[in-house]
Amino acid sequence: MSANAYLGAGPVVDALQRGAQIVITGRVTDTGLTLAPMMHAFAWPADAWDLIAAGTVAGHIIECGAQASGGNCLDRWESIPDLANVGYPIVEAREDGSFDLVKHPATGGRIDVAALPSSSSTKWRPRAYITPTVSPTLRPFS
Repeated sequence: MSANAYLGAGPVVDALQRGAQIVITGRVTDTGLTLAPMMHAFAWPADAWDLIAAGTVAGHIIECGAQASGGNCLDRWESIPDLANVGYPIVEAREDGSFDLVKHPATGGRIDVAALPSSSSTKWRPRAYITPTVSPTLRPFS
């Protein structure tokens, strides 16, 4: 028997605010690793729930790597270019919580809405994604 505790973005934000360039940590949620730099860079307060939810969604989309760029996409999968050289997704975040999902142009794969359910559906039960930092309520991607 074991028990595992995951930390959210908070401790990583604290380290970044203290000037850390690299943060070595134990068990931090995958989403927290994306959310913390966003909170730090954009000075989001810990109670900016909509912004934190947006950063959590961004983190969840990229936590499974190439799944978000077509690596696990069933929609028109035959037309996904160069899967052997699939590019990993990158979040280009903005202060208002919006973000773009991109990949390096010289890589294979496909960034589109059809690929996102493959990446995100595994943990959206029933419609909320529970993390130590926030639990976003989800609506269909558009």
